[in-house]
Amino acid sequence: MLYGLWQTVRHRFSRMTENRWRDLAARLDVLVGLAPLGNSICTLFGERLGTSRVGLVLCLDRTNNLLACSDPVAGFLDEQQFALGDGPAWGCAATSLPVLAADLGLRESAVRWPAFCPVAESCGARAAFSFPLQVGLATIAVATAYRDHPGALSASEYVDGLTVASLATTAMMAEQTGEHLGPLADVFSAGVDDSARLQRAAGMIAEQQSISILEAMVRLRSHAYLLGHSLGTVAREICDRKLVLPVKEEQ
Repeated sequence: MLYGLWQTVRHRFSRMTENRWRDLAARLDVLVGLAPLGNSICTLFGERLGTSRVGLVLCLDRTNNLLACSDPVAGFLDEQQFALGDGPAWGCAATSLPVLAADLGLRESAVRWPAFCPVAESCGARAAFSFPLQVGLATIAVATAYRDHPGALSASEYVDGLTVASLATTAMMAEQTGEHLGPLADVFSAGVDDSARLQRAAGMIAEQQSISILEAMVRLRSHAYLLGHSLGTVAREICDRKLVLPVKEEQ
């Protein structure tokens, strides 16, 4: 009886997760048709986290560059954090974990981020929520949503933040390799299982070729694109040890 109940709950949760992915991916697909990818990611984060102020910082090769922002204030707040080495976005990039600051006006926040909190106050930012865009263990970007009032994220907003970060990562990697995804909702509908297989395949490539996870992901996508195969098919063949990618010769 308990097993049957567990199966029912798991099935409903799985369907809910898949529907959430599909809905958010479909929305990102619409936004990408109207604006550059970085701006579209900022817009989607803002919509799901209830703010119009979002910044996206690219984190590669130990450098951090503002990729997109919803407005100049968000861009300024992002740039200041990485210049000061202090703040939620900086902490997110350093730990590869979400950093949620529900009230930047609290004494605890001032103690944690002594350099950034005065800057945030001067710009009217009272809360900040940073999410990492990750490939394996590597954080390639950080998206931060700023609110002009204190308050924690709801459980639904937090899950949406994680989901948008995952979708944004895949879209950014595809754009980097020049891959044409078609409708994003169709690409992402497979959900978490395909994502996990993709991460395993990238890890295997990284170990075999002694390269970073990021570079491994780029090579995996490029290989799939050049052969005209789906990314999932190539990842599955690598995980099943039916395919080993050739080592790329250095120019």
